[in-house]
Parts: sequence; C-alpha cells; structure tokens
Amino acid sequence: MATQTGVLSLPAHRRPSALLPRLGNLARRKPLGAMSLALILVMIFVAIGADALAPYEPFTMHADNRLELPSAQFLLGTDNFGRDILSRTIHGSRISLVVGISSVVLGVGVGSLLGLVSAFVEGKLDLTIQRFMDAQMSFPTIILALAIMAATGPSLFNVILAIGVAGIPSANRIVRSAVLAEKQGVYVEAARAIGCGWFRIMFRHILPNVTAPIIVIGSVTLGSAILYEAALTFLGVGTPPSIPSWGEMLSGKGRQFMVVQPWIAIAPGVAITLAVLGWNLLGDAIRDLWDPRLRGE
Repeated sequence: MATQTGVLSLPAHRRPSALLPRLGNLARRKPLGAMSLALILVMIFVAIGADALAPYEPFTMHADNRLELPSAQFLLGTDNFGRDILSRTIHGSRISLVVGISSVVLGVGVGSLLGLVSAFVEGKLDLTIQRFMDAQMSFPTIILALAIMAATGPSLFNVILAIGVAGIPSANRIVRSAVLAEKQGVYVEAARAIGCGWFRIMFRHILPNVTAPIIVIGSVTLGSAILYEAALTFLGVGTPPSIPSWGEMLSGKGRQFMVVQPWIAIAPGVAITLAVLGWNLLGDAIRDLWDPRLRGE
C-alpha cells in the first residue's frame, strides 16, 4: 500500500513489529514446542562452534588425569584414556546432527518421492513398490540397519545410508496416503482439463499440498535417527572410534568403568536424551500447528 509520500509500506500484519507478538503468542500456545526449538538451536550452535567452544581437542589424552572427577580443569571429568568428556560431548553433537539430518534427507526424500509417484500412477507400479515397502517394514528398523552395517562395514557414510534406507517405508506410507487424498481434489481435475502433463500435476500441484506431512515426519524421524546412530555405534558397528560421537563415548573399553565412574556415561546419555526429546517435541508442535483437527481455536 502506498503512503502519502509515495513510499511503499508493508501491511501491518507483515511488519517485524507485528511479527514479534505473534511469535510470543505462539510460544505461549505451544510452550513445549518453543522450548524444543530453543534446545535445537543451542545444539546447532554448539555443533557449529565446537572447535571454539571445546576446551580441549577431543582426542587429547592427559595421562596423569585418567578417570578424574569433574573439576575446574575438567568440568565433566575425564574418561579411562584421560580425554576431556566435555570436549568429546561438544564434538559429538556435530556428528549426531550430520548423521541425523543426512539420513532424514535420504530416507524421507526417497520415501516421499516413491510415495508420490506410486500413489499418482497407481496400478502395477504402486503394487510393486508397496510390496517392497511391506517386505522392508517386516524387519524392525534397528535390525535392518544392523544388517546393512554388517554388509557394508563401519563408517560415517554407511551409518547415514543404513539409517536412511531403514526410514524409507514410513515416509513412503504417509506421503502415499496424503497424495491419494489430494488426487481427488477439484484442482487436480482442473489441471488435467487445461492439458497439464502428469509431471507438472505431481510436482507443481500435488507436491506443495503434501509438504506439511513431509516436514512433520522429517522432524520426528530426525530424533530417532540420532538415537539409532548412538545405538549402532554402541554396538560397535556404527561410526569408527576415530570419529568422536555420543554412541562411541558409551561403547568400547570405557563401559567397564561406568559402574564405578558414572560421569563417563552421564554426559553423552543426557545429550542423546535432550537431542531426541527436542526433535520429537518439535515434530509434535509442527503437527499440531498444521493439522486443523489439532490446531484448536
């Protein structure tokens, strides 16, 4: 809208001054969602600035300070090799984020694409894809990921591949059901009537209308991906010992000291719990905001 001086101005509801009260109202309506978002932002900040925030290098050994209690020098103590637990926990957040985001992009991306295509085309293609999804879903996620890791060997890329492949069926089923519902919309019939091709209808008309469930399943799955990475590494088939991660801190020879020196397990355990809880609560908040049945007044 133009003012008297001829300068364009934004509508009141789109000005930054009007945005802050809306964000505050949203935080009051969804306090758990706001807290989870703050927790995730802190985790991302720590992961990005790990080199500057960590007091020591994650692999630096202090031979004279093995299994030290938390102190002013080592805020969370040291492990059986004399490595600073706080530094290793900070650097482990970077690995968890890389694995979580990468595996979710792979699993949810491939699953969503297969669900979109199979639901739109239907027929034999849909039947074939869904039978493959049924076969994959017959295995528990962790068992399937273990099988992939046993076949490919422990490495960061293989962990991402294993968790991503194991997450394809759930995204496929959710997106497929959403696309089947959207196909019945009047706008799809209108697009066909004016001569739009199948590719344009799928990606220009239907896909934007199913982005909400894709984002929700991605945010919820990310927390599970972090947990699966820690579980695979704890079992000895995940990220190699040369990469500091929360699962690696809970595995190896350090496990035999955890009963008498519990602080070795507390820091990575709390970090995993907070990361998984934060992403799950954020996913629930996004679902509540986008689902009209749960949004409320």
